[in-house]
Amino acid sequence: MIELYQILENESEAIVNAVRTRVSKDIPSYGRISAPELKQSLEHMLEGLTEYIVTDSPERLDAYFKYLAKLRCSQSFKLSDLLHKQMLFQSVIRERIHHHFPASSPEHANTYFRAVERLEQLILSSVCHLTDAVHQYLRERLAEHENYLDAANADLGVDLSKFILFRG
Repeated sequence: MIELYQILENESEAIVNAVRTRVSKDIPSYGRISAPELKQSLEHMLEGLTEYIVTDSPERLDAYFKYLAKLRCSQSFKLSDLLHKQMLFQSVIRERIHHHFPASSPEHANTYFRAVERLEQLILSSVCHLTDAVHQYLRERLAEHENYLDAANADLGVDLSKFILFRG
């Protein structure tokens, strides 16, 4: 959808600033990171969304989300905060779409609804991809921890397969 792409390209700075303002106001946990770091994170997200529109491939978003999952999990962010930030893009961009293609205008109504529908698909997909990236990162961390425990138990001569837990 070329109209949505043009809005994201032409208004990227305004979109990032609007989302940054909303994130700072609505999600207190983002107060722990610096303003430049938040801005850079939002710019990467918007670039990924823009590329996703053009290529219909989430590869760039997936690479970014893999990095973001590791970073934000190490900073003890909740998954809900990460997803909330993603969802804020939708309302900000929808406002931009409405500004360019008012739904009340008969000649723009169809374009408005198609752009909003495509935006909703993109944001839903990005939320799913981010959730998958966080899930994968946590599974990898859990596997590392389990391997560490197995090695530590082996060093101590503990065989947990022989332990039977009784309920009292």
